[in-house]
Amino acid sequence: MPDAVKTYCRETAAVNVLDWRTDFAFKVSASDCSHLNIPVLLVRGGEANPAMIAITDTLQGCLPNVRCVAVAGAGHFLITSHAARCAELLSSFLLEVA
Repeated sequence: MPDAVKTYCRETAAVNVLDWRTDFAFKVSASDCSHLNIPVLLVRGGEANPAMIAITDTLQGCLPNVRCVAVAGAGHFLITSHAARCAELLSSFLLEVA
């Protein structure tokens, strides 16, 4: 990761912990996701950890209108390491679904 991102992560670690606590309290089922009838773009790093791969694979199987993209060479923080590719994917997706 770039030094600026490492610094940001260190400075915001406490808030990140609160985000994770909130996340674990959020309950959603596959059935809930199957009723979400809007276009969804799931993007993960091609080098993502197994948990992230499982999450995106599960969501891809549950969401009715989904596109899933794995960005080659990217890991967990792909919006910092591959910002241009992420912006390209999002822009393209939004233009297509608008």
